[in-house]
Amino acid sequence: MKLNEIKIGKLNVLDLAIILIVVIFIGIIILNKIDIYDDSGAVVSNSATTFTYTFFVENLSETSKDMIKIGDEVYDKITNVGIGKITNLEITDAKEFIEKNNGEIIEAKMPGKIDVKLTIETNGTIKYGEYLANDSTRIMVGNLKAIKTKYLMCTGTITGIEK
Repeated sequence: MKLNEIKIGKLNVLDLAIILIVVIFIGIIILNKIDIYDDSGAVVSNSATTFTYTFFVENLSETSKDMIKIGDEVYDKITNVGIGKITNLEITDAKEFIEKNNGEIIEAKMPGKIDVKLTIETNGTIKYGEYLANDSTRIMVGNLKAIKTKYLMCTGTITGIEK
């Protein structure tokens, strides 16, 4: 007996399966368009918004500081999707721990290396507490991400997110 020969009333099982898939698909679309509110009345999902996040890059070459500027567009290196614009830039000397001959451990400047903290502003969506830059690229604290600007490619860690 074939699947399309099993009848339930005037519909066969195949027709019912297709109808069920269409209903589920329409339900998913509707759920993605409805805002969900928390107890305080704030929207917690599906809200188009602008948010900023901080991105920390360690041990860049000192020559890199001339290659990164406030106002530069930032792209995800893998997908080449825009994930914001640099609004603030903090450059500090890179540090490392070294052990002296007497066993003492000290923090010292790494010659020719810098650490960079970028503040990046982006348009995106917050869906169920998840931040999406440009509605597609996930931004999560602690996430290691490869980025690129007009003149620089590097990998760093997302250290914070603010609405």
